[in-house]
Amino acid sequence: YLVLLAYALVLAGVLVLARFGGDTVQKLLLAVGSIGGIAFGFGAQNLVKDVVTGLFIIFENQFSVGDYIQTEEATGTVEAIAVRVTYLRSAKGDQIIVPNGSIQRVINYNRGSYVAVITVPTVYENDTRRVIAVMEEALTAYGEAHRDLLEELPVVRGVDTLSSATVDISAAC
Repeated sequence: YLVLLAYALVLAGVLVLARFGGDTVQKLLLAVGSIGGIAFGFGAQNLVKDVVTGLFIIFENQFSVGDYIQTEEATGTVEAIAVRVTYLRSAKGDQIIVPNGSIQRVINYNRGSYVAVITVPTVYENDTRRVIAVMEEALTAYGEAHRDLLEELPVVRGVDTLSSATVDISAAC
């Protein structure tokens, strides 16, 4: 209501000035109002971008409250999604407020299948074939015991890296 009242007072003032010969003042106010309108339009551009992007995020269900996501600016757990901003909580406990218009790309770690990669470093003196056999044995036993949790049985992928001190053997679940 205050905005409407201010608008009405300005309009009344312009009309009074026009009535009493304030043609120059009226043109000046019109010019200032036009420049102010353009400035306001440029300022509102980011707001409109944030709102439109926020609506797409919500309607397309790109991420939800509780999802762990990464954007260009931040990584964290989604606490809330508003039309203009998204609230994240970082691993350190900081709250991060990300304007939706700045989100270009999102990695949602809660969607899709999970793959756990286990890397076992061993010294060069160990028999690599024996280490792989022991790992396969342990992973097969784990996979059989937890079939309800796994889509596929874990597999040993083999030698992953050779460092100066160790041979790294990896497995995936």
